[in-house]
Amino acid sequence: MNNPSTNKISSKPATSILSDLDSFDLFTMDTSGKASQPSTMAINTNGIEGVLYVDSAFNENSVAALRLLVTNNNPLPVEAFNFQAAVTKAFQIELLPPSSSNLPANRQGTIIQMMNIRRISSTHPLKMRIKAFYNIDGRQQLIECLVPKN
Repeated sequence: MNNPSTNKISSKPATSILSDLDSFDLFTMDTSGKASQPSTMAINTNGIEGVLYVDSAFNENSVAALRLLVTNNNPLPVEAFNFQAAVTKAFQIELLPPSSSNLPANRQGTIIQMMNIRRISSTHPLKMRIKAFYNIDGRQQLIECLVPKN
């Protein structure tokens, strides 16, 4: 079994109090300097890539919708992919059912994992820890990481 990897959070200068509270820039309403759909590489380990997209930023109900697209760059298919996520106590996360639990080899398909994050307090920044279990070539693998801050 491979050792779990940990992605480190990069740092950037704080431009406002709100951006300090929000690692994924979900609170910020100023979209002038952002791409049309913010994203970050959440997983990049052992040929498995997961890009996290912000489909909708926090709204008046303090809920944000995120989408994780997972691809397999390995020459062998991935089976029984199981994604788990946890967020800091100031937030709650709801994972919706994934589009599949199998990933074809060589980027021939994706798994889409939708999630909703609810802000219950603005006292702590949003941080997300990820675990993903999967089988490849009959061996169970584990990925653990902290989603990097853009």
